[in-house]
Amino acid sequence: MTLTLDQLVVVALLLVFISAIIISLFRSLRTRLKAAVKTRREFFDMIRQKDIQYSRILQDKQKRSGFYSNLIDKLPFRTSEMISQEDPRKLARVLVDSVVDLFEPTRVVFFTAMPEIRQLVLTDGFSTEPSKFGKRYDYGKGRPGVVAQKGITMTTLDFLNESTMVKRRIREHQSSECQMDIFSPLIKDGHLLGIVGMKRIGQDFTTDEKRVFRMVADMAANAFAFSYLLARYKKMAHRDGLTGLVNRKSFMTMFAKQLTQASIGSDQLSVFMFDLDNFKVYNDRNGHLEGDKLLKMISKMVLENIRTNDVAARYGGEEFIVLFPGLSRKKAYRVSEYLRKKIEAHPFPHREGQPLGMVSISGGIASFPEDGDTVHELISTADQRLYRAKNKGRNRVMLSTM
Repeated sequence: MTLTLDQLVVVALLLVFISAIIISLFRSLRTRLKAAVKTRREFFDMIRQKDIQYSRILQDKQKRSGFYSNLIDKLPFRTSEMISQEDPRKLARVLVDSVVDLFEPTRVVFFTAMPEIRQLVLTDGFSTEPSKFGKRYDYGKGRPGVVAQKGITMTTLDFLNESTMVKRRIREHQSSECQMDIFSPLIKDGHLLGIVGMKRIGQDFTTDEKRVFRMVADMAANAFAFSYLLARYKKMAHRDGLTGLVNRKSFMTMFAKQLTQASIGSDQLSVFMFDLDNFKVYNDRNGHLEGDKLLKMISKMVLENIRTNDVAARYGGEEFIVLFPGLSRKKAYRVSEYLRKKIEAHPFPHREGQPLGMVSISGGIASFPEDGDTVHELISTADQRLYRAKNKGRNRVMLSTM
């Protein structure tokens, strides 16, 4: 059958229309497929993100569970260990070990506070070079110095949020021991006792860990305060309450020990016993409070003019005794005579009212082995020579009883 021209045109138009519809349907279908694929990708991305999020939550819960389990197991023992430690130096080591045990850090540092000069001293640490122990840091400089000044627990994030001026002070101490991730102060009754810090690579400290770290620092502060108080009481038990010198009982123990060592090592040892001339006159004229002040000043002068290994004690009343380990009689005499002249020349209050017109001392020296080989013999000899000095007119040091 032969189609006319008009019919052919109609057929052509129909084919074009049908093709347009098919193309439109295809494009619509392709758009929908792309949208479906995108939606599916987004859905799977969301599922993947949720999976990661839930995994992190699970890990965090497991981490917290492990942390608290470790805390419950070990904290009571560590607390007991800190509280029972009486020596502040050993307590610093116990604190460092406790932090390592509880938090598993890669590094720990402990600074002792010296508030009188506003400095921190690096005292102990874990994974810290021992050669750095004793190094000092000023309050307000470096991370530990800023914590000392603010008196609060701070993390790396806290330091980054500080003002420009504080950040500048932090940069003044960039040594490794100052770059811990968290620092906490040890404060008791408003007094800073120390700073403890730790670092842990690859893991941030959670809010719970920060809270527990601060709690450990607070417990350590109580332990340090108690140990300092106990050390002070122990020291007071060996010291004269007025002058701060060694008391008679402790001196006799030290004397016996030094004499034994001198005997074993065939070494020399001397003792110088003296008292204040006319001290009763000083008390009667000026009062006992002034007399106590004089005893304190004399004690201070004695300590300033003897060696660190010498032992000075208040023997009783206005009577004093000094032990010179390793010194012969002649050397001990030179030291004692130097001390006598220093006291004689010192402008003590009310000195002009004394019978000699000055504050003075009289004393005697005894030495091992020449004058005896027991504590009793040496003290007795020194005492006899002291009274010989009194009888000779006072204000002198005697080497013999003749």
